[in-house]
Amino acid sequence: MSIRTRSLIEARSRMVRLAGLLLLSLLVMANSATAQLPIPASTQFDITGFIQEATLDPTCTADAHCGGTIKVNGHVVVVPRETIVILPANALTWQEIFVQAPAPYGVGTVPPSTGLALADLPAPLTTYEAQIIGNRVISGGTDRYIAGLIYISQHALNSGNGFINFIDYNLGEMRVGGTLGDNTTGTRVRINDPVGRFGRVMSPDVRFTVDADNPTIASATGFPMCLPRVNPALAADALCLQSQRPAAVPPAVGFSTNIQMNDPVNLPGVPPDATIQVPFEVGDWVTFAGTLVQDGLTPTAGPWPGIANTYISAHTISNNIAVYTWPGTNPAYVATEVTIIGTGGLTVVGAGEAVIRTRFEGMTTDVDPTGLNQRKIHLYGIDLNPLTGATSDRDWGNIGVDPGPPNGAVKGRWRFRPPCLPFGSVPAKPDKDCVMNAAGSFLPPTREVRAVIEGAWTPAGPQTTYANGIIAGQYHAPILEYIFPENVPGAPIVENNFNSIPFLAQGGYTSSAGTLVGQLNPWPSNIVPAPACAPPVANAGGPYVVSSGGTVGLSGSSGGTGPFTFFWTVAAGTLSDATLAAPNYTAPQVAAQTVVNASLTATNSCGVSTANATVTVNPALAPVVNPIAPQAVDSGSSGTFAVTASDSNVPASVPLTWSVTQTGTPTLLGLAISPTGPGAAAVTYTAPSGVLTVSVVTVTVTATNAAGVLSAPVSIDVTINPAGVVCVAPVANAGGPYSVNSGASVTLAGSSTGTAPITFSWASPIAGTIAPLSSASATYTAPVVAAQTVVNVSLTATNSCGSSTAGSTVIVNAALAPTVNPVAPISVFSGAAGNFTVSGADPNIPALTPLTFTVTQAPAGTLLNFTVTQNPPTGATVSFTAPTLPIGQVVPTVVQLTITDRNTAPLTSASVTTSVTVNPLPDVITVTAAEYRTGKQRLILTATSSVNSPNVVLKLQPYLTTTGTVYNPDPAAGGVGNVFTLAAGVYTLDVVGAPEPAVPPARPMDVKSNLNGDSGAFGLTRIRQ
Repeated sequence: MSIRTRSLIEARSRMVRLAGLLLLSLLVMANSATAQLPIPASTQFDITGFIQEATLDPTCTADAHCGGTIKVNGHVVVVPRETIVILPANALTWQEIFVQAPAPYGVGTVPPSTGLALADLPAPLTTYEAQIIGNRVISGGTDRYIAGLIYISQHALNSGNGFINFIDYNLGEMRVGGTLGDNTTGTRVRINDPVGRFGRVMSPDVRFTVDADNPTIASATGFPMCLPRVNPALAADALCLQSQRPAAVPPAVGFSTNIQMNDPVNLPGVPPDATIQVPFEVGDWVTFAGTLVQDGLTPTAGPWPGIANTYISAHTISNNIAVYTWPGTNPAYVATEVTIIGTGGLTVVGAGEAVIRTRFEGMTTDVDPTGLNQRKIHLYGIDLNPLTGATSDRDWGNIGVDPGPPNGAVKGRWRFRPPCLPFGSVPAKPDKDCVMNAAGSFLPPTREVRAVIEGAWTPAGPQTTYANGIIAGQYHAPILEYIFPENVPGAPIVENNFNSIPFLAQGGYTSSAGTLVGQLNPWPSNIVPAPACAPPVANAGGPYVVSSGGTVGLSGSSGGTGPFTFFWTVAAGTLSDATLAAPNYTAPQVAAQTVVNASLTATNSCGVSTANATVTVNPALAPVVNPIAPQAVDSGSSGTFAVTASDSNVPASVPLTWSVTQTGTPTLLGLAISPTGPGAAAVTYTAPSGVLTVSVVTVTVTATNAAGVLSAPVSIDVTINPAGVVCVAPVANAGGPYSVNSGASVTLAGSSTGTAPITFSWASPIAGTIAPLSSASATYTAPVVAAQTVVNVSLTATNSCGSSTAGSTVIVNAALAPTVNPVAPISVFSGAAGNFTVSGADPNIPALTPLTFTVTQAPAGTLLNFTVTQNPPTGATVSFTAPTLPIGQVVPTVVQLTITDRNTAPLTSASVTTSVTVNPLPDVITVTAAEYRTGKQRLILTATSSVNSPNVVLKLQPYLTTTGTVYNPDPAAGGVGNVFTLAAGVYTLDVVGAPEPAVPPARPMDVKSNLNGDSGAFGLTRIRQ
């Protein structure tokens, strides 16, 4: 999308004409005896001025379709939802203008701000202008100015021009209008290019960007131009080559301003090349338009910083050079400059404004000077699918191209100015006579127009890009001026006929941020057209899964045009509200997995759609009958006992139904079970008379839940005692006292006297565990304790005539501390990495492992990267890095280590110590000379050490003499001397009276240092008198 300077001038001329008509109307009204009342329900307005306020509807700030209000010249105008605002080379929804505002403005401020309005905080650096075309609508108790079209710029006719006097390639900035070669004069101009199409990536405000798809940075003929991203004198920009600017033809100097691209067929890739942009150069005369911004992090915010800190962020730059592609070849480029179209409204009945005042003008690089093979410019209106945003080109006609002198005027210019010749005509003057489309109409008007070089581009063809991403051969941009009905003086004010403009009445236009909009809401007329409607496409969601009797949310929805009504049906179960898109579904109780079909019907104003889904209802779980205590009854007596059961289904599948059976003899009489609650029942019976011996009858109980799932059976023994037998109450005995080691186990020997049957129950102890709790003989597992602990245990014995509880104690012996095994001393060299392992043992049974080891060092911090890695259950690895000893230190550094371990009681062992000895690195000893003078028995040795320190001592070791004996030069052994002296980094041993060492090739001598350095065996290098 592109707004060219001439288009803006045409738009302003349109406003002047409207102002003239309005003034004439006011003069007529001033002489009229009656006012124009009542006010019509919808009347036009066209307002241009500074933006005073801009607000975003607080109910939808996160919605790209959101509207709001704008205040210009004191008029508060409603900005409908679905509005797309046209900026100089961009198109954004009202909400996106807030979202894309640079800091400190944006949708996140309170309230949201655009940085374009005088009322914004902080106030913007300068003012911004809006042109709003709409209707005043009086309807439904409201009286509002409602916008239909909105154009925003910093100033519609803002532009500058002059010669480029300097280019700063480091900043991506040109100076215009100053002294040639001076980087301090002239207007600062930078290209607002967020994607880097025409230069380096930069943008202080992405809303006022260049048009990256239809070049707004171009030559006068529409060829895309660029500003090199690097200094051409230092490196080449492959997207903006200097070879694209041939030298001027003498006597002219500098660069040519009239460039003919090479034939891409015969000279492919040879510059100047039509597939590569042409660079700006110092000396070019340019016209620029953009926004005034400042340096820094808040480029559009006030206060005014001074002229030196401001520059023009250009969305449009037109270079006065002429660039032409090879005639009749591709790629070729075209651009629009004037776009005016009528809307079909009539000022006076019969006046065809929609045709007479429609015109499109522009330039192209494809020119055949002879005119014989000139390709025409074809104009298309871009129709929109209001539901998908898909575009299709509608033929509007064609026009020839001006060949330039001597047969024309302006080479490359084209002017499509109706009235045109009828469709199919062959014009005598192709560059002046347009040819109309077959329909003979431009209506309905479109949002955008496309100019195409015939044969250079087709919608269905491959969309090859050239010149850094540009689709050549076509140019599409918004139409900038719509001819609306003009009022007749003295007549009622008419409305702007937005109802006849499909992209407003139906929607379908897409913002540069990708938002597809629909019909303006509220609609800028008292008569609201029917919106575009897509039939519903129901979506029942799922498949769903739910437990028996459970609840699951259904997630229905519908595509198409809202609003929708919904209705669900299900084969089983219930719905919270069948008319909601997402109701809650409650499943039936089922014993087996069941698939329930669900159906959603969605309805809107233009259709009905049904979709199906399945709900898998998982089977209910079986209930669990709780254990029942054994029963005893005398012959001929009645008995009863309670039973309970649990149901783990969510929700519980209750009430339960019960069943009771018996086995054994004699038979209980009147055996029955009756519910006493959702999960409880009572069993009643009578023991038969005449039972002479103790008899046992087994009674079995089952429960069935509401889903029909049967529990596992639970059985008890009912003991029938002969009549007259006395029941003896139990007397419990917990045994003990007991003793057990920490963490170990001991058997509890419980018992009881009394009449059988007897049941037992151990109480859970406060420490440790007992298992099983229901057995007289049970196992007690002791806790791990650090000190001796006494635990009380309790046993309850129960029979049919009573119960008894007895207590005892368990003495839990204290856990023992673990031990650490000895660790041998460690020795490492200076700066070396070292590690060793430690181990321990735990004497407890069972062992209280794993052991945790702690190792400390003294002096602390001496060993670097000191880490203890546990190796369960009874070991650890200690790793470290020895410190780097100072140069010349000859004494080892010893670090004492203290090692302990801890078991899980937790108890800590006695400490074990060891040491790490850090030895200096051995030096390298080099013997440089070994001379023996036989006359004086004088031995002279010179050597060097890799460690230059007075602390380093070199000593000659005992050596083999020529007589075959070993001589020790150490004075302590009677020798003449063995210690070297150090001077200027050289060690010297000069002694007299030493026996002659064995002569070469023997290597009888060796020198060692107190740093453990060793020269290795060597022999004399010189022998003399």
